[in-house]
Amino acid sequence: MGGEGKQKSEKIADSTTKQARSGPPPACFYHSDCFAYQKGKCRVLYSNDFDSGQCPFYRSRSDNRKELEACMRRLLRIGRRDLLDKYMRYHAEAGAFANDYSDGVADEILAYRNRGAGEEDWPESGA
Repeated sequence: MGGEGKQKSEKIADSTTKQARSGPPPACFYHSDCFAYQKGKCRVLYSNDFDSGQCPFYRSRSDNRKELEACMRRLLRIGRRDLLDKYMRYHAEAGAFANDYSDGVADEILAYRNRGAGEEDWPESGA
């Protein structure tokens, strides 16, 4: 019974996110090394009107990869395969798995997810 409420709130969050992303992405002039930077535009935010003049969401690609891997490890550890699938699908669509490193991480996650492994079975990261 508690799971129904969680699924309903996740559906609402999905539709709210889609509504918020209805405009074209803005040009990005701040950090070309940001994880969200693609062809001169930000693929995550839809406004670059920052009071401070600096993007508060800036994160380098390497930092983003570390956080992505940590999040996926946690989802495996707590047994939330439903969220892991959703998370992987979202990041694949956003291009997070567009290079060899990320492809390797995605393959490992799929293999361990299918095996039902926990964090204790996770191989040491080479990065």
